[in-house]
Amino acid sequence: MKILIVEDDDKKFNSVKCFVESFFKEANPAITHSKTFGEATRLIYENPYQLILIDLLLPRREDDIEPSDISSEIVSNIQESKFNAGTAVVAITMHADLLNDLNREFHEAGIILLQYSEHDEAWKNGLAICLQKVKIENAFDFIIVCALEKEREAFNNANCQVGALKSMYGLDCQEIK
Repeated sequence: MKILIVEDDDKKFNSVKCFVESFFKEANPAITHSKTFGEATRLIYENPYQLILIDLLLPRREDDIEPSDISSEIVSNIQESKFNAGTAVVAITMHADLLNDLNREFHEAGIILLQYSEHDEAWKNGLAICLQKVKIENAFDFIIVCALEKEREAFNNANCQVGALKSMYGLDCQEIK
C-alpha cells in the first residue's frame, strides 16, 4: 500500500503518520512524505497512491517561508492525474475557516475534510473511517489467472513465496510474493 502524506509541519506529520501506520500495521504501508506543494504535485502526477493525506496551507517551494492556500489547485491536480484521479484523498487542516469555505467544493470532488488539533483527537475518528474504506481494497501489482489447479501448483515450485489458499469475491486465491 502506497500512501502520500503532504504536510510541512513535522509534529502534525508525525502524528498523522503514526496513526496511519498503526491502523495499517499488517499492510506495512510505504509512506512518502512531501513538505511542499510543488513536490506534492510532481509526486501526484508521477506515482499511483492508494491514499493521499494533504494539508491545505503549504509552502509552494522549499525556499518559501510562508505557506499558501493550495486548496483549489490541489483538487484540479488530483483530478487531472492519470494515476490518482480515483484515489482516496483526505485533507487535514488546523484552520476551521478553510473547512467552512471549502466544504462544498471538496465534497463534490470526493475529498474528505478533517480539522486537526493537537489537543483534541476527534480528527482520528474521521480519519479511521476513511482508512477503513481504503483498507478494504487489496492492492496488487498484477494478477495471474489460472483456470486449472495444476497451473497454480507450478507456482509452489517457483522461486517465490506462495500464501495460503483463501476465498476472495468467490474465487480461490493465493498471494504470491
